[in-house]
Amino acid sequence: NRTKRAFWRLDELDDVPYIVMLGASGIGKSHELKRLESRLRTGNPLTRWLRFASFGPVSEDRQRGGLTFERILGGAELEGWRRGHGVFPLLLDALDESPYTPERAADLLLDLLRTDGADLNRLRLRLTGRTAVWSPRLEDSLTQVFGSGGMRVVQLLPLRFSQVLDHLTRSGGRAPEAVADGLRAKGLGPLAARPLTLKLLSPVLREGPDVLRETPMAKLYDAALRRRYGESIATRCVAQEQGRRVAQMYATANRLGAATVLGGLLSFSEVPGLTFGDGGAVSARALLGGSEVVDEESVPVNDEGLDDLRTAIFTLDGGGLRWEHASFAEFHAAQWVLGHTRTSEARLRWLTGEDGSLDALPAGVEAVAALIATEDRAAFDRLVETAPLVLLRCDRAMIDDGTRARLV
Repeated sequence: NRTKRAFWRLDELDDVPYIVMLGASGIGKSHELKRLESRLRTGNPLTRWLRFASFGPVSEDRQRGGLTFERILGGAELEGWRRGHGVFPLLLDALDESPYTPERAADLLLDLLRTDGADLNRLRLRLTGRTAVWSPRLEDSLTQVFGSGGMRVVQLLPLRFSQVLDHLTRSGGRAPEAVADGLRAKGLGPLAARPLTLKLLSPVLREGPDVLRETPMAKLYDAALRRRYGESIATRCVAQEQGRRVAQMYATANRLGAATVLGGLLSFSEVPGLTFGDGGAVSARALLGGSEVVDEESVPVNDEGLDDLRTAIFTLDGGGLRWEHASFAEFHAAQWVLGHTRTSEARLRWLTGEDGSLDALPAGVEAVAALIATEDRAAFDRLVETAPLVLLRCDRAMIDDGTRARLV
């Protein structure tokens, strides 16, 4: 903002009509937006919290309805608002999770705001997204709609070093100060300073600072997910079975992650028999069968793996399953691509747009590309040569320090 004050609590910005909240993956954007919804809904029944990825172009996307006020409000509430009754708080979460490019997703929002009968003076918009998807073009477009004085773009602050250290200490791990220093020394401070990611990594970090010395970031994240899967089924299976079932969970998550990020799915229905051609959510069980490669072994993708995953990494969403966080789907999608291909050309081919270009990819696909580049030097070199913005926009905290140095 243009004032001298640099830091604000979000509740101090309630009177600002239009706010864009940006931040890194896992920093808590969705959490804060849900908290805001809970607070606003007690006094305003028009409050709506919606995932941006649930919408597509009007009449062009069978799975997603068009982003229209009729779909968001509908009926008497919409007519009342259009006639001048009440203020409409619209909370749109995760611009970056749209299956479209950030620019195309932004166009959907602009089309909504320019709809006839939309009284922007009585609209309170809150929009979240990863910092990387925000662009001068999008900011200029929204400024043209709202005016320069009506919109504010804010960055959510990460945890402080002292807060990370306090969390590590309370988790009961070995040498928490040395672990915190090790995270900072390896350039992983920005990753540990995100509440969701810190919570995921904590069980592995409890082992002490040695886990950081030789472990690349992607491997640390991999170990944290496997630990989470194992703990989620610990009370439901004997110790001798845990390894096999965690491998099944991992294999199933790889396939579902690829379907989500590369297939552009929103969520998975628990109704059997739905397929990609039916529109709406695809049945998760329709994607089971066969096997995936995990740790160079063929692992079945089956009902047991899906049932174990349901409570480990998914949340229930209107009777369907949705990833607890998009970054989990992106990580597993990258593992799926790595397991199905042997060359960098084949791996990047899975990610290209219709024109074969690596430019203008959806944010989730860019994240997958960056994760692949951490494990494939040739893929990294190809991206640096042909599409460096993919790496510059990605979550660079997930790239190990040696690779970051090559990128610079």
